[in-house]
This record gives sequence, structure tokens and C-alpha cells, in this order.
Amino acid sequence: MNNIKTLIKIFIGLAYKSYCLIFQKLKGKNIILMYHRVRDDSDHALLYDSAMYISRHILQNNIKEISRYFEIINMDDINESRLSNKPTCILTFDDGWADNYSYALPVLVEANVPATIFITADYIGKNKSFWFHDIWLIAQSCLENKLSSEFFAYFNKHVPYQESSTITENN
Repeated sequence: MNNIKTLIKIFIGLAYKSYCLIFQKLKGKNIILMYHRVRDDSDHALLYDSAMYISRHILQNNIKEISRYFEIINMDDINESRLSNKPTCILTFDDGWADNYSYALPVLVEANVPATIFITADYIGKNKSFWFHDIWLIAQSCLENKLSSEFFAYFNKHVPYQESSTITENN
């Protein structure tokens, strides 16, 4: 299993570096990179959507590599003229998760790079979760308890549908 993980990491690293070479030709262009969540490097818990998470170490490496090819700028400065010949890059974090503050901010401060965090204001101070997190918890519970009918019952109750498109286990 570790060999597969190593091969995947090498492949992704090579693909990333190839894209960076392509991006060198983007003079005068702006790109915006969107992140969601940053976890502690030692956190190996099951994450409900691993594509939404990166570790602090990966964020540090991303910033280091991005800085080689881009000038990382603040979103407010997107229309400003540049002295650098590098294309510009803006880092954003969506949804304003607490881990953006706990784990991403120290990395950004250490690297001295700006970022924009978009906060979902309706969730501040409330014990609410995003819909996709609710679905993950239901699916995880169904898998653990072998209750696929519970998962489909949730969708039939909460997902708008026409009578002819009801989701069932047999569909």
C-alpha cells in the first residue's frame, strides 16, 4: 500500500511541476487557487471529503512552489500594475472553516503571503453543518450499520423530486 501511495505522490508531484512550467507562460494573467480546509499534519482521522483537505505541510509546499512561478498577491491588488515579470496568483479559502485560522493562517503568516478567506456568514455562532457534511454522516452511518435504505429514505424525504423520479435502492 505504501508503494502505491509513493507512486501516486510522485505522479502528482510531476504533474504539478509540469503545470507550473506551463503557468510560467501566463505573464499578465491572474490565477485564483481555491482551498477549503487545512488539517494538522498529525491528524489521520477519516475525513468526510478528503479532496477538501490538505495538510499544513502540503500547504507550505504549495506556497513554496507557487512562489517560484507566481507573485502571490492580495485579491484587492488584482488590477494593480506589477513590477515583477511573474504572473500573479491569489489564494482563497472557501467557507471560513475554523481550521483556516488554526492551521492555514500560521503557514500564510510564516510565508508572508496574503490570502482571502470567504466566510459563510449564516453559519457563524450557530450549530449548523453544511448539507454535504450531513449527507456524509448519513452515508457513513448507513455503511457502518449496513442500512442503505436509511440513506435512500433521507433523499426521498429531503431532496426535491417529482413523483416519477423517487430514488429507491433498486434504481
